[in-house]
Amino acid sequence: MKNRVFLFCILYAAFCTFSLSSCTSSHDKMVNKIEAADKQLMADTLMKNDSLLSQQYKNLQEFTAKFPKDEKTPVYLTKSADLAKRLHYTLQAFMLYKQVNDSFPNTKEGADALFMMAYMYEDNFKNYDRAKECYEAFITKYPDHYLVKDARATLDMLNSGKTIEEMVKEWEAKADSNKTSSSVH
Repeated sequence: MKNRVFLFCILYAAFCTFSLSSCTSSHDKMVNKIEAADKQLMADTLMKNDSLLSQQYKNLQEFTAKFPKDEKTPVYLTKSADLAKRLHYTLQAFMLYKQVNDSFPNTKEGADALFMMAYMYEDNFKNYDRAKECYEAFITKYPDHYLVKDARATLDMLNSGKTIEEMVKEWEAKADSNKTSSSVH
């Protein structure tokens, strides 16, 4: 009887060790695959290789589904959203940014994702009211973020009802008048 219990304990320990090592191995293999594809994408500075972009998108999706609590998940979800946007999977990109912001609001990726949601409401969906809401939420939640100045400028433009072209002309005219007035003194 003691031999059976001992044998069972050894088999159980071996099974647990094998299970954990295969899980870690799977994780590491996926990370290595993603990092290798990232290097290839970096080498393709124009990112014209849509098949590589699509494959990396799938790699990132697979990783984040398999390891939702991993420390790399917010970064990989963000990369996945960026690739989806690049591949013109607009709705998927938006949903991924939303997932990042909802799941990881206290991270750099969560903050960036909210900004991208606002931008996509404005640029892709032409839903200016929702864009304003997201920009305002972004400014409130992340007042020290490096994109706050951009969010405020965009909000000013959206609230003014002017197009970006009209705003640029105004800024250029203001800059020219400042140059003129400073050279006169």
